[in-house]
Amino acid sequence: MAPEVSRGRYGKEVDQYALGVILYQMLTGRLPFDGESPGEILMKHLVGEPDLTMLAEPYRSVVARLLAKDPLRRFPSVGEALNQLLDQISAAAQASPDPAPTQSHPGPDPREPADEEPADENPHDDSPWSGRKLGAFLAMFGRKSWTKREQPGSEQPQEADPDKADLIKILVENGITVAEEIAKVFQTLGEGSEHDWLAKAKAVRMLAENGKQATDIITLLNALRKRPGQDLSPKIHALQILLDHGIEDGNDISRVLRALDDSAGKDLSGNVTAVKILVENGIEGSEDIERILEALGEYPTVDLSVKLTLLRPLIENGIHESKDITRILHAVGKHPGQDQSAKIRAVQVLVENGMDDSEDIARVLSALARCPGPNLAGEVRAIESMVENSMDAEAIARVLRVLAKCPEDDLASRVQAVRSMASEGMEVEDIERSIQAH
Repeated sequence: MAPEVSRGRYGKEVDQYALGVILYQMLTGRLPFDGESPGEILMKHLVGEPDLTMLAEPYRSVVARLLAKDPLRRFPSVGEALNQLLDQISAAAQASPDPAPTQSHPGPDPREPADEEPADENPHDDSPWSGRKLGAFLAMFGRKSWTKREQPGSEQPQEADPDKADLIKILVENGITVAEEIAKVFQTLGEGSEHDWLAKAKAVRMLAENGKQATDIITLLNALRKRPGQDLSPKIHALQILLDHGIEDGNDISRVLRALDDSAGKDLSGNVTAVKILVENGIEGSEDIERILEALGEYPTVDLSVKLTLLRPLIENGIHESKDITRILHAVGKHPGQDQSAKIRAVQVLVENGMDDSEDIARVLSALARCPGPNLAGEVRAIESMVENSMDAEAIARVLRVLAKCPEDDLASRVQAVRSMASEGMEVEDIERSIQAH
């Protein structure tokens, strides 16, 4: 309690006094005033002077002013107090690479077991919040964040920075308690435009709550760097999808996030949808996801949303290997001037009728691509008739190669003939001869 409260005086200087008490305790491990009873402690707050000999500069003068009995002797604002502290920390760091440490706790309790870990390079600096460590912790906020709220009289007051204190609390509650690590997270978080701060802060919270350590969080923040004009929201969504499906390794997650950027076509939302489909269906390896994303973007003139309709049927019909999926995607994308929807329908027909060998599917698609004209719907119906009557990939491809030699204006009638013959169970040799004779 600030001394002036006993006289009924309340103002923002009261908060400075409380801040001084907290800072004193952080630096020394004890409160500025102690006593045998609450009354004795209260009296010391009213008239006593704290022992500042345990504090080294730059903290001693700042704490002394915060704990001044007369509120008029304190700082004009909390922002001014912290700015002065940052200035003195910066000056001390420039003067010496290893400034004198602030004395911390008065000494180890003899009742406590001895610490068997190696001693710190500064043996007196055993508090995680003392000396240069506290300086690094405060410095990560920057002056702007402390003074931004204190803009009285402005017609259009500046909006305060996002609440960094809440984010620190989340990090600490999830086991990230070393000041330098928190500072590095915030340093990485602050790189880039202010517009993306909230999105990246959401990612930090998500990662911390999923048990990620500072190193992984920094790695993933770097992977979330955006290209000019890019919206980070889809990548944050992808991050949530990966975490929700148990992909824990930071390097694997980072690889997937970078693959989202590197895939051709740059349809970021579409690629995130692809990641969701893959992990929901058990394809969780970062190399596999990366390979499939690359295949999806291999022919950027082909609408990605059309190709995405193919992923789920492939996986649901037993095609799980990324090399097989990419082989089929590659075959679909060839000759992008043709009807891609028809090609995808052909693949769906094949896999739904039990054809799960990617080489066989690619062989059929290669033969289908030779057929004249951009519209392949008739040929796909012919494929459906043939596969429903147990013709294998080589037989289907042979028939399609014969159709490819037909004049385009006569193709429709011959396709209809193939459908009829296949439905009647004719052998492939007979179908070939009949088409050629026709």
